[in-house]
Amino acid sequence: MVATMLEMKLQKIVTMEMKLQKILKKKICQHGKDECLGNHIQDCVLHAQLTPLQKVEFVTCQFLNGSATKKNTQCAKLESTRRWIYECTKPNGDWIIYQKESERITNLYHFSEVPAIVYNEKFDQSLQNEATENISQSICTQLKRMGIEKALYC
Repeated sequence: MVATMLEMKLQKIVTMEMKLQKILKKKICQHGKDECLGNHIQDCVLHAQLTPLQKVEFVTCQFLNGSATKKNTQCAKLESTRRWIYECTKPNGDWIIYQKESERITNLYHFSEVPAIVYNEKFDQSLQNEATENISQSICTQLKRMGIEKALYC
């Protein structure tokens, strides 16, 4: 059996606010604390011990349910994932490390808009445009291109 993998990174709002945050030494999110926590949850899930497909399904579920900017773990299918999210999003949790990685990637690609989506370590503006129109459809299209037809939420 050949394993097919789609690596996806979602870049959040990390622009001028990132520079200001470094000066003020505190976290600033464009849409407030809920958005920050939603970003932390997403970062934690994308670094969790889940398959790439499980990660994509979680993120797609978040967007479809409007919970991408809320403290909400309803998209986590496993209790172990919910526990991981809880531990990871604590004030001194691992989300801090993952946020720094998000900032590094944002600086690397110089995105013109955020949130941005990076598939398989490559940023493609046409795929970004597709994701901007309909992120869940964009993710599902990429999964189908990779030969994954039975993704949940597609």
